[in-house]
This record gives sequence, structure tokens and C-alpha cells, in this order.
Amino acid sequence: MGEMRGYVYDEQGAIVIGAQVTLTSTALMGGRTTETNEKGLYRFITLPPGEYSLKVTKESYKQYEQKGITISVGKTTGLDIILEVGSFEAVITVIGDAPLIDVESSQQKINITGELQRALPTTIRSNFSEVLRVSPGATLNDPNRPQYSYYSVGGASAYYENNWTIDGARMNQWEYSYMSTRINLDSVEDVEIGLAGSNASNPVGQGGTVHLTTKSGGNEFHGTATFRYQPTSFNDNNIEGGSPADNDFTEYGFSLGGYVLKDKLWFFGTGRITKINEGLSRTPDVIAKAVAAYPGFTADRIDKNMKDLFIKGTYMHSEDHQFTFGYQRDWGYETFAFAQWAPEAYIDEGTVGPMMNGTWNWFVNDNLNVFTQVSFFDKDRDRFGRTRNQSHKQVYENTYVSGGLIYGQSPIVYYGNYATEFQVVESMLNINSTANYFLDDLYGTHDLKIGTSIQPANKNQFMYHVPTSPLLEYYTLSDPNDPSSAKILYYRQSRDRTVQEYPQTTGKDYAFFVNDTWRPNSRMTIEAGVRVDLISQSEELYDVKADNYISTTAISPNLGLNYALTEDRKNILRASYSLRHQNVTAYTFPSSNLGIQHGSTSEYDTDLNGTLETIVRVNEVLRDPDPSSFFDDVSLGYSHDIILGYSRELPFNSTLSVDYSYRQFRNMLTEYNINPIIENGVFVGVVDPTRPSGEWITTRNNKWSWKEYQSINFTFSRVASPITILASLMYEHGVLKGTWGPYGPPSYGDVDDWFAYLQPNVFNNYSDAGGRWGGGDRGLTYRINATYLAPWGIQLAAQIMGQSGPRSGYLFEYLGSNDPDVTRHGPSWLLQDGYWVYNPLSTTVRATGSDRKADQWRSSLLHVVNIRVGKEFKIKDHGFEISFDVFNLFNTATSLEPDTRGTYNSTYYGQDSPYDLLSARSAQMMLRYSF
Repeated sequence: MGEMRGYVYDEQGAIVIGAQVTLTSTALMGGRTTETNEKGLYRFITLPPGEYSLKVTKESYKQYEQKGITISVGKTTGLDIILEVGSFEAVITVIGDAPLIDVESSQQKINITGELQRALPTTIRSNFSEVLRVSPGATLNDPNRPQYSYYSVGGASAYYENNWTIDGARMNQWEYSYMSTRINLDSVEDVEIGLAGSNASNPVGQGGTVHLTTKSGGNEFHGTATFRYQPTSFNDNNIEGGSPADNDFTEYGFSLGGYVLKDKLWFFGTGRITKINEGLSRTPDVIAKAVAAYPGFTADRIDKNMKDLFIKGTYMHSEDHQFTFGYQRDWGYETFAFAQWAPEAYIDEGTVGPMMNGTWNWFVNDNLNVFTQVSFFDKDRDRFGRTRNQSHKQVYENTYVSGGLIYGQSPIVYYGNYATEFQVVESMLNINSTANYFLDDLYGTHDLKIGTSIQPANKNQFMYHVPTSPLLEYYTLSDPNDPSSAKILYYRQSRDRTVQEYPQTTGKDYAFFVNDTWRPNSRMTIEAGVRVDLISQSEELYDVKADNYISTTAISPNLGLNYALTEDRKNILRASYSLRHQNVTAYTFPSSNLGIQHGSTSEYDTDLNGTLETIVRVNEVLRDPDPSSFFDDVSLGYSHDIILGYSRELPFNSTLSVDYSYRQFRNMLTEYNINPIIENGVFVGVVDPTRPSGEWITTRNNKWSWKEYQSINFTFSRVASPITILASLMYEHGVLKGTWGPYGPPSYGDVDDWFAYLQPNVFNNYSDAGGRWGGGDRGLTYRINATYLAPWGIQLAAQIMGQSGPRSGYLFEYLGSNDPDVTRHGPSWLLQDGYWVYNPLSTTVRATGSDRKADQWRSSLLHVVNIRVGKEFKIKDHGFEISFDVFNLFNTATSLEPDTRGTYNSTYYGQDSPYDLLSARSAQMMLRYSF
């Protein structure tokens, strides 16, 4: 919701007390009226976004009316009125000319209307989550997958630090916080995106905060019917001799809004049916190698068939009480695959279940408003392979031995059933209430917000399915230069159970906040607040519980200044400090170790002689909660955020903003292997040999190194007919600072484990501060979004986007397994108390440079141009529109990341990845009817 406030003066500058101020809008479903107080101040709060008209009347003065005032979500519009002495019957009317800059906020944020989103040729799929593709300050992590919100904001580590709400209710998963909920763009009224800084009312999270406000019905019926069509013939090919990432796309959508009882009960709803047959980007070399290694490989396509529905009801009991109810649900499955996958390895994934919210907005009096909301999110997720009766097989060009075990290098083809089949059961309940109290006689005015946000039982549980045995088989080529050469089986894994259940995780978050917006005078606003989150987590499996094994408190203060450099408040200076904590997901905190250590047998042929001679056996063990893994000092990581900004209102309804952001990400939660015992650089055993391979993976706060992030962002905005422009230019830089910790880097079998002992002088690193899924070191990003309503109903639009590619990460080489620098750290395996335990220092991988930033390279600049040409026909209250979108106008084939095989002395050094190339040029037709 938005706000509006201002003072009413006469021509001599004296305040006018008791003037009647009326605000009307179709978005408001009626009007609101107030009177100026003894200081001449009027104020309206919790205003739905939209276009408004303001009328001010007072005996002995001419009536004043101003039209075309835009109210946006989360924005305070300041508008002072000057009344002229004269006949009460006379009316002075002003069109537009309302202030465009938020006169109170100290954050870096932006509003993007649903109208602008619908007018832009953003992606082939009209998903709301793609709003961040339009927004300044965001980094796109994967341009080809608009079904998920893969964006980094403000240097935060990928998408799981972002928060998404719909009409105030959370809509991102608790599992990993990605936003997979599908909302038709026809539902969108306005979106506020918090890019940097925060206030106490926002949930914990270090990325972007995206607040969606949906449309509502009204006293007139209105609706749309939309058909989008993109057959295969509308696609080009940007990979000569290969297969492009193209789309056969069909979508049917509708929206309908209106009333059940005029002035009392309204409704609004949207729905969609979407069908996509999508190609995967495969170069000729990728296809040729895959076919040679596995003749059954074909460059097949993937299908996506989805439906979604959104319904919203609004009931106006009286001017003081308003109730709303929202319901969203989606159905269907999407197929996922990668370039090296044969069709039988494809997987189908679906999200099912409802998202519901109910709100009560109570205007107690002119100074007090109470907003209360209850929402429920129940999104289970399934992922199953296509051929569940087959083992999953992978073929690699070559292998290397590390720690006495063999690993594949440079995958060529995957076939058979994909290994990770799972079901996720998840639900969330949220109860939010905020009281907004206004004080106008305490050294200025105060907007005081006091609220609670309660999540009493967020639940999540994984269940893995193992349909066949052996589950996995990995092969390497007998001749790495000949993909058709004989394949050598070097690894096989079998598991004891066909269904592997993991504990149900339950998370609780009881948050309390207070935030004061103090205006000591008409040009200055000081915002101060604090949020306290009481967070706990428990696990349960087979009636065995680990209750509240994690319990921590996150205190998040904020302080900001908004100052008008000029009396007309068209030049605004902003500054703020906030402490922002990591987002809380089902997997943020360490496990209690409750559950089953699932039994498995892994076999290795380390000398490639045809015999799987090395066998690693893990026996099934039912583990009770392990008190030794309960860490009282584990807490959420945090970032220190300092924001400096300047905004200037320019002629022609436009604004220019410059924002500088400095962030330090401290004490971040990171997974480590804490089991090994190292003495003088030699592995001598483990603390607990009963754990699989002797690895004890747990989450700790990283007190030894941190990411430092800086960015500068220029944003130009013009939101007015007939030309709308939203353009931005951002430069961001991130670097890892500090020292190695007492444990190795995060341990998932990564090749950089335990560099603190192996190469302590190679610490300096950029890769941890950027990368495809990280954030903070992309370099330059620019966006130009523009629409033009030309004469005769012609509609033109363009979206131009470019961003520097991610860094390659540190470069590495392999030593021989008998190299003295490998053997001096102890044997690869030790027999301890009857268990074989692995030596993490026996890895053969070494960084090639003097530090880990040496010789890194960036992938190519991602540059995309999309355009739209359309024509609208009007017949009374009915509109008919036909348009054509062209995506990737210049048919570029930019890779989305560096080649991860690019070791310093390899043929892949300095090359971009041949996988996941940018989608080929394509065209899409849209037919749209509105009334």
C-alpha cells in the first residue's frame, strides 16, 4: 500500500485549518475524506496503487482539484496545496504535476507498474517473477529459465536471499526461498522492489524484497482474454549445425473483475493454460560426442504443461473496515534436462497446492490503522525420472585419482534414469499484524509502526526414491580423444533402501518490530527501527524428536535520513545504515543429525583395469539426535549495509537517481567438515569414525572471512504517456577478505577442500564473491526498458539488457597420486576402530596461481535486445490488440558462464561453456481482447 500527505496553505503561506480533503480513485473503490489539522496537515495511508484525484475545499476559497496523481506501493507521495481566496463555486483544476520522488524513504527501491510489465517484451513466458529482469540493481543468473526467480540483488548470494510477497503474504518457498509460484501478469497492479537498505517491517533476508499488489474488482466489470503463440517455425537457429534453445509456445489467459454487490463486495481473478515444447542448446561438438559415446542419444526436446489460477475478493463492510481474501493455485509438470542428457534421463517436476491469505484493514480513527493478515502456503513438490527401472549412467572423457578414489572429468553424456528423484512436502502459516499510529505534536510528526510477524510452524520434508539397483554407474573412455572408444566402468553405487525418508524439519519465527518515521520539519525525515526475530528449529522422524535444537535471536536495527535539498522537494538526498540477516529457510541451519544414515555400497576401479577393487561400504544406522551437533553459538549471518543516494525530479515527468551501496557480509552460515584431526599438516584420524567415510558435515558461522561488496547504480525513469522509460546502469564489485578458517572450505567433495593446509597462500579470491549462482562481482550491468504509444494505436516497446559474465573461478591442476606433496599429508584412508575414514588432505588438486584470483577470466558479455510492435483497435469500451514480439533480435549465442573444465593448461582455458547458450532469435504473436 502507498501513502499520501501534505499541507494546505493560503496564498500568503499561512496554514489552512479544517479544509476538507477528498481522495478518489477506481483503485480505492470509492473515496476517502479527511480534514487538515491545526497544522494544516492532511494524510492518507494504506492506499491501493493506482491513479487518483484530489479535491480540497474550504469556505471563502476556490475549490482545488488535482487529477493524475500516481500512488505506488510502499511510496509516500508528498503534495502541498495552495488555496486561492475567492468564490467557493470556482474550481481550479490541475492535471498531473504530482511529486514523483518518495519524500520519506531512505532505502534504494523502485516501483514497476503491472502496465509497464505487460507492455514490455521481457520473456516468452509472462511470469510475474520476471519483474527483476526489468529492475535496476538485480543480476540475472540464468536468462533461459524464467520458471524460477534466479536473480541476485545487492551482492547477496543468489536467489535464496530474496523475499517475495503477494498483497502482504509470503509467496516464496521455505525450502530454499526460490519463488516458483506462477502469477499471470494480468493480476499485477504494482510492484515495489527494495534493492538496498531495509526497515524493520521487512522480513530477514539480504537480497531483494519484492512486494506485489494485485488488482481488485470494482463497480464496473472489466476483463481480458489473451492468446500467445510461438510455433517452432517462428524460431531461428543461433548454433550452426547444432540445436538451439528455442520454444514452441502456446498460452491462453484470462482476467475478470467486477462486483457482486456495488460499493460492498468485489471480485477479481485470472487464469492461464501454458504449453511449451522447448529445445536445449547443444553445439555440434556436444551432440557428436554424446552420440559417439552412447548411440541412443538424440537431441530431444522437453515439455512444460502448466495451469494457474488466482482469485481475489474484497468486502467493504464500512469505510472503517475492509476485508480481502486471495487464493492461488497451480497445476502441471515441467520437464528438466541439460545438454548432455539423453531423453530417458529427463525428469519431470511439478508444484501443487494452494496459497491463501485473508486480511482485515481497520481504520480505528484518523490517527490509527491496524492491518492484520493470516496466510497459508502449501506447495508440495515432486520430481521423478522418466525411466525409473534403469540405472543412471554417465560417461566422462577422462578421470583423475584423489584421496585414493577416482573421479570423472568432462562429462559427455548422461543416460538411464536420473538419480535424484524426490518428493518435498512443505507448508507455511504466517500471521502478521501492524498498527500504524500517527503523532503530530512531538517535535514534528511521527508515523509509528508496531507489529508482529509470526510463523509458528513452517514444515518441510524430503523423501528420496531409489527405483533400481545399481543406482549409478560412471564410465570413462579408453581413449579420451575418441568418444566412440570402449567405455570403462570406474564407479558403481547401490543403496539398500528404495525409499529414503529424511526428518521433517519444523521452523518457527516470532518477529516483533517497531519503526518510526519522524519528520521534524517539512524537508527532513528520519527513519529508525529495530526488528527482533526469535527463531527455532526442530526435527522429527519416526516419532523421534529433536525439539528446538536450534534457537537463536536476530536483532536487525536500521537508521535512515531523507532530506529535501530544495523547498519544492524535487532534490532528495538519502542515507541509511541497516543490519540485515540471512534469510531463514529449511536448510539454513545445521541438522540435529537425527535420521537414517542410509546404507550404500560404492565400488571404484582406480587403476582402470576392469576390476572394481576399491569398495566403500556405509551401513544403515538409525541416528537419534546428536547433542554434540547442537551449537548454542550458531546464529544467522548478517551484513552491514551503508546506502547513499540522490534523486532529482526532472522535466517531462522523469527522475534520475544515483545510489551507492557498501556491504560487508559477516558471520555467514557455512557448511564445514569438522571431523578430521590434523597434526602438523598430517591427517591422523577423525573425531567420530562412524560417520560415512569419516566426514562430519555441519554448519558453522564463518568468523574468518567475509565478502565485501560495493556498487553504484544510475537509474532514469519516465512513467507517463506516450513514452515510458526505465533505464539503469550498475557497476558492482565484490572480493573475499579475511583469512582461512580452522576448517576447510565448504565440504561437498569439492576440489578446493582443505586448501588452508595445502596452499595457505592462495587465499585471495574473487570466485566466492561472484559466479553464476552468487552475487557481487559481475562488473557492468545495463538495462533500457521503453514503451511508446504512437498515433493510430501503434504500440512500440523494447527491452535492452547487458551484463558482464561471471568469473571462471580459480584455475587448478592435478598432481599425481604418488606426488610427494600428496603423500606427505598421510595415507588416503585410515582404518580407525573398524571403520575406513577418508583423508581430505590427500586430494591431488592444486591451484595453479600464486593466489586463487590469478589468471581467472570472465565469460562473454551477455547482450539481449527484445522488441515489440503492436496495434490496438478501439470500439467503444472494447479493445482489440495484436502484437509481435521478437526476442534476441540479433540472434546472439552468448554462453551463460565460463567453461568449468578450463584448467590453466587445458584446451578449455579461457573458453565459454558450450552448454546453456542464449536462446535463439524467436518471434511471438499475441492477440488480446479487453473490455
